[in-house]
Amino acid sequence: MFLKRLNIIVLLVCAPILVGAQISLRDAWLSMPDGMIPYLNKNLRLEHLDFVDMGVKSEVNHQLNGVSVMDTLTADYTHVTLSNSSSLELRLLPVNDSTKIICMVKTFKAPAEESEIHFYDVKWNQLAGGYGLEQIKNQDNTDVDVLLSNFIQKPDTMTSERFEELSKLIEPVMVYASFDVAEPILTFKLSIPLATPDDREQVNSILRPRRFKWDGGQFREI
Repeated sequence: MFLKRLNIIVLLVCAPILVGAQISLRDAWLSMPDGMIPYLNKNLRLEHLDFVDMGVKSEVNHQLNGVSVMDTLTADYTHVTLSNSSSLELRLLPVNDSTKIICMVKTFKAPAEESEIHFYDVKWNQLAGGYGLEQIKNQDNTDVDVLLSNFIQKPDTMTSERFEELSKLIEPVMVYASFDVAEPILTFKLSIPLATPDDREQVNSILRPRRFKWDGGQFREI
């Protein structure tokens, strides 16, 4: 009897750890508080999963009379087009064998793209810190000149004067991010909100994306 009770106690103690280890992106998607996307409540999020399971386009009419589309769903990643002007990415990141955290990337297009990134535990409590992305995660408190310098590079064939001219066309400095579907790699790029089509092509020649890969504890640049 004692051993039976001991086994039950051990199972109860270990249950939260097992749940954390086994959680999938589907679980996280359904358990996400409605306040995260107020117009896409749990019932509508469940509809997305139902369409995925049926092998048809996962398109749902949400509560703002618009359409959201779950473009991709894997065991640890999803990309959802919320509207013509916004999208959402969620990624489960393993911390160890029993713990995972959720990385959320929200991208807004107005029309230039800009992203904000937040981290949560599997119960959707927000986590502090940038997990290696402190300088560019949410750039409100980042020096704009420093931020810009991290995303541009002068080609060897370009004069310094031309490089400065093109750099000044990147105003305001807006950063957007996207996950690789197959790996926990996050790529950051600069938007070019005000440049003309001709200038945009030239500005692209000085831009450099930055890629960060999750290593089990933080993102490290690769």
